[in-house]
Amino acid sequence: MLEVVIVDDSTSDAKLIMMMAKRLKIANPFRHFESGQAALDFLSSDGALPGLILLDINMPLLNGHEVLKQIRSHPSEAVRRLPVVMLTTSDDPREISAAYSEHANSYVVKPLGLDQYQRIVEQLHEYWFQLVQMPSNQ
Repeated sequence: MLEVVIVDDSTSDAKLIMMMAKRLKIANPFRHFESGQAALDFLSSDGALPGLILLDINMPLLNGHEVLKQIRSHPSEAVRRLPVVMLTTSDDPREISAAYSEHANSYVVKPLGLDQYQRIVEQLHEYWFQLVQMPSNQ
């Protein structure tokens, strides 16, 4: 079962995503990192890689764009090809364009209501873990 990594300085947003996953009976494990550097350290360790990264943009120190650039230039091909979904509050067209220029796989704006949050978590899970075929991380 592939893990989902949430990189977001907002603990409440991460908990909300995990709560929605539990409500939807999504079996994939979730791991939360409050900083981009902590996530990059994890991705550079010898452990198993996640199946999906949900990456916030607006974080202190290393923002999501900087984290994405480091993922895409990582020495490990397996890390470089990890699917990264920017999950953020910004709907600024410049942010969206920058994320895709940096090779984000998707860009999703965080919703305001619980029902919309649940729908996004459900659709992300269905798309990335049931529909899409990905190469193995070996």
